[in-house]
Amino acid sequence: MPEKNGKVIEFKPRKKKKLRSVNYMSAEKKALLRQREQQRKKQNDRLGTIKAVGIFFLICVVLYILSALL
Repeated sequence: MPEKNGKVIEFKPRKKKKLRSVNYMSAEKKALLRQREQQRKKQNDRLGTIKAVGIFFLICVVLYILSALL
């Protein structure tokens, strides 16, 4: 008896059971990450300050040279 109106649903069992991973981080590791982030921010601030002071001195030197020529 051929079934013309029937529908076949494919059965796909799971290969492995999926376990949820816990996002746990120890207190020591959190403190270390926080300390590294603070050091990175301080380093970026220092570099920005050094660049700004360097640009200021460069502008002052250029203006001094221009005033001396005129």
